[in-house]
Amino acid sequence: MPKTAIRLILLVTMVVLSFNLLFSPNHKFVQAETLDPTPTTTPTDKPAPTPTRTPTAEFGNNTVGKEMSSLVDPKTYTLCNYTTPRDMGNISQISIYLVGVPEGSTVRAVIFENEPDAKFPKGGDPIAQSTEPIKVKSIKGQWYNFTINYQALQNTTYWLGYYSEECTRYYFDENTIHLTVTSEQKIDDQQWIPVSWHFKEKTTLSLYATYTTADPQPEPTPTNAESDPDYSLANDEDSTQGIGDYAFVSVVMFAELGVIMIGRKNRNENY
Repeated sequence: MPKTAIRLILLVTMVVLSFNLLFSPNHKFVQAETLDPTPTTTPTDKPAPTPTRTPTAEFGNNTVGKEMSSLVDPKTYTLCNYTTPRDMGNISQISIYLVGVPEGSTVRAVIFENEPDAKFPKGGDPIAQSTEPIKVKSIKGQWYNFTINYQALQNTTYWLGYYSEECTRYYFDENTIHLTVTSEQKIDDQQWIPVSWHFKEKTTLSLYATYTTADPQPEPTPTNAESDPDYSLANDEDSTQGIGDYAFVSVVMFAELGVIMIGRKNRNENY
């Protein structure tokens, strides 16, 4: 058989195979790569996880009262009842607007539990007090911030206030739903706990607490691997490479087969 005929048969075979591979239904990746050898993929921005926040709230009375108290005896507790927010949290600071004496009044902020039946503070020692005392020297009044650390229950009544070794005054507002009480005076060299409270009046001390709550941890966002752009791109590249390799190998195999068959036929004709 003439060499021209052999070449023609091989050429037709390669064209037919290539046509079937290029336009088959399963060849969407090879066709796209043929049109654009270097496709560009725009990455999709993934939403950033919401950071855990620790919101800080305040409860109490953070305004300076319109009235100033008479001189409070030294070595006494002065308390007012307040209710915590609806979320559990930590009382980290108590701020009180106080008036001291020129030489300084040694003051600590304190927290007492509530006695529901008596609607007074529970007797005994305070359940929490500030880490360090502060010398109150202002004779006109100012805010004093006491550091404290107490894990409080939500929506619960506590009695917040202060204990002073020397005389003090405080600011307050009248005609409120809150109560202000003072304890018996402590006598030196005697074991003493405040078990008796003197009702002052329906007033609210100029006192507020800093209350920190922790947000619940955000739930992880479900991940759909097939919708991930990186995942899809990787599958596209793998699929394109597999079909292209298949097409190339198939063409070579058919071409070699055609050469072998034609060679055998020529040898038979020569014999």
